[in-house]
Amino acid sequence: MRALLEASKELLETLPTHQAAALQHTDAFIFMLGPRHPIEWDKIPAEKQELANVWYFDSNKYLESWRKIAQKALSEC
Repeated sequence: MRALLEASKELLETLPTHQAAALQHTDAFIFMLGPRHPIEWDKIPAEKQELANVWYFDSNKYLESWRKIAQKALSEC
């Protein structure tokens, strides 16, 4: 919830370097998102609620970075 309230879309679309490094040394992964406890949507301003979907779009920088690293690792097998 904090990310939705405080982070920009650009930040949420950026693959952190520690995740990229871990992915480069991973043989398999399960991509799961979501908080342990449901988000209290009434506390999220309407204009920020759409950011919750940023990781699910096929054309965002975060998923493109994941896909590029995973495809490179697959081609090296």
